[in-house]
Amino acid sequence: MKQNIYLIMNSLKPFLPAILVVLLTANLLFAQNTGKQSCKIEFYLLKSELPNVDKTTDIRAKFDATPADLEEKAFINDVEIISCTVNKDTTRLFRILFKVSDSASKRIKDIDRPLCCGKQFAVVVNGKICFTGYFWNILSSFGCDWITAFTGGNSIMLLPKLPSHGDNQDANDPRKNKLLLNCLASTNRLIKD
Repeated sequence: MKQNIYLIMNSLKPFLPAILVVLLTANLLFAQNTGKQSCKIEFYLLKSELPNVDKTTDIRAKFDATPADLEEKAFINDVEIISCTVNKDTTRLFRILFKVSDSASKRIKDIDRPLCCGKQFAVVVNGKICFTGYFWNILSSFGCDWITAFTGGNSIMLLPKLPSHGDNQDANDPRKNKLLLNCLASTNRLIKD
């Protein structure tokens, strides 16, 4: 048996440089493919409620979050985001619909969303916060002057604010966030409406 292995190894010696080139090329190609798959989108809840940027009003409004404000673990992981439908007409009120897994949908339904103020979250792409918003209670009659998220079935629908009367869109319109849109497109989860 040892003699057969020795004969095979000796017969492969002239081809060793070619074999190494093939192995290195395959390794580089594999590394490029995994690089494209590294794009990930996650929803995070915040460790504690952050004040509005505009501290002059009681209505829920824009708030800024940093990575230090986020919970340690993602609330909705990348693998739980199935697709995202974005209406492409930026002259209309934006609407974004994330389709999520059953487990993510159940977690959203189980979080405490006070009628007055919802639950703050941030959408993060590859470790960078793209935008913030509030998971809103569908039974709430309170207004919100910032991005709100409603859940139904296995979907998260994002709206610009409540109530929305077709006002001009804020510069924070997630439909203009290239990092988010490129990540969705590169992972084949972007659906344009």
